Amino acid sequence: MRSSEASEFKLRNQLMNLLVVVLVFGLMASGIWYFYDNEPDYQRQTLRLYASTYANNVQQANALWQVEGKPPRVLLVQYDKDMRVTDRFPVAMNHLGWPSADESNEGCEKLWRGLVGERAGRLIQS
Repeated sequence: MRSSEASEFKLRNQLMNLLVVVLVFGLMASGIWYFYDNEPDYQRQTLRLYASTYANNVQQANALWQVEGKPPRVLLVQYDKDMRVTDRFPVAMNHLGWPSADESNEGCEKLWRGLVGERAGRLIQS
């Protein structure tokens, strides 16, 4: 084998090795990009669940208020999947039939936590 053929063979071998390395890194990068991009946003999903629960409980409180003859308070009862009572939460209602809170941060937080069913303080922390 001549020296020029040997150097061409070496160069071709190095280019093939470089191509394999670039291909492997490209596949790894695309895999990382795919899994990073498709990871669910758990905090957003949790917040949507809280918003849905809040809206449902507000509607339920309004319906109870109307059915029970417009009392100043209604009692929201929460159930688990087996329909066993898990919690009860009294809700003060305003004259229009919607939940109302004491005019303080604590009163608002207490109402909000009660309407989302998380009175024990297990809400998401940012």
